[in-house]
Amino acid sequence: MPTYIFDDVYGDQRPGSQSPRAVYEPPWNMWDPAGGTCWGCTLGTNLPIPINPHNATMETCHTVTVKEGDTATNVSITFVGTSINAYCILPPNTTSPFIQDTFLSFTSDEMNVGFFEWTGTTSQWTYNYLVFSRENLTQGEHTFIISPQNQGSKWSFLVLDYFTYK
Repeated sequence: MPTYIFDDVYGDQRPGSQSPRAVYEPPWNMWDPAGGTCWGCTLGTNLPIPINPHNATMETCHTVTVKEGDTATNVSITFVGTSINAYCILPPNTTSPFIQDTFLSFTSDEMNVGFFEWTGTTSQWTYNYLVFSRENLTQGEHTFIISPQNQGSKWSFLVLDYFTYK
């Protein structure tokens, strides 16, 4: 069975797919950059170690920072298949408390299916990092949700790149 890319901006790349594009909640104004292109990303230009857009799949990404008291934030996709993988760009070790940690929870078809935690320890961004994988889903339509969540006083920084599915 072939593997298909579901891009954070351009959506499902399977030929003939009728899947809607990714849904970002709250609406796009909390997600940076608007439109999801890393080219204009302020994080790519205002960080000590910028994100390189050429290293992002289809040169796109979406970012969001979640702190205590923020509105629930998530991104969801709907796809037809039997497996799902989620890939992110993970932050390096920085002195900034709002971009060093990533805490994510995952929901598949309304069931909590996992959690991911990362604290930057390297000096560079980590690209194409598999943060979630699930196989052996029943063939059919599925909804998958990523929710960045702070952990107490630690903020959660998400740089979503893309998904793959079969």
